[in-house]
Amino acid sequence: MNARFSTAAGSEDFELMAAIDAMYGRLGGTYFEILGVARDCDTAALRRGYRQVCERFHPDLYEGIDLGARRPLLDVILREATN
Repeated sequence: MNARFSTAAGSEDFELMAAIDAMYGRLGGTYFEILGVARDCDTAALRRGYRQVCERFHPDLYEGIDLGARRPLLDVILREATN
């Protein structure tokens, strides 16, 4: 059986790990790409993009969850988004 579909918690973990990997892969781009906003966006859209990244990838949100080698990636993602 595929580990992704074995349990609901396992599925959520797989989706979280995939989201972390995808976001970490975007870090080589511009800050607009990292935040997921258009280059010509207004200040409100820029703030919204930053808040969405923080709400999804802030390391404190996953305090009790074993993320293994991906835990340090959350710090890098948040640091780059904050820049």
